[in-house]
Amino acid sequence: MKNSFLFIFILILFVSCDPGYYTTYSIYNKTNDTISIYFYTNDSTTIKKIDPKSNQIIIEQSTLGGYAKLNLYDNDSIIIKYNDCKVKYLPYDSTQNNIYFDNSWIKEEIQKRNYSFKYILDSTKCK
Repeated sequence: MKNSFLFIFILILFVSCDPGYYTTYSIYNKTNDTISIYFYTNDSTTIKKIDPKSNQIIIEQSTLGGYAKLNLYDNDSIIIKYNDCKVKYLPYDSTQNNIYFDNSWIKEEIQKRNYSFKYILDSTKCK
């Protein structure tokens, strides 16, 4: 009886575990220019450069129970520069295609529990 209880307890424990998810957030540069992205926080600035017609992963994360949510809110602002173009995004600005918002990213399920999110940068972002 005791062994049956232990077996059922272990079985329930393994069945109730959440599966692992793998998520990437990438920025795709569809322009003919190198793009510089500035991630500003209170005490530092991180700069990522993306070559023309290429992409760069900015967030890569494994989680349990669902795909990783986009979290850029640690940044006070994000500025994207290329050529004469400069676009500034703020965390709570309702600008269309704001890089902070999930709905501005294209979601793709690569395989079960493996997600890719893409933010497309092209010349229309500067208008």
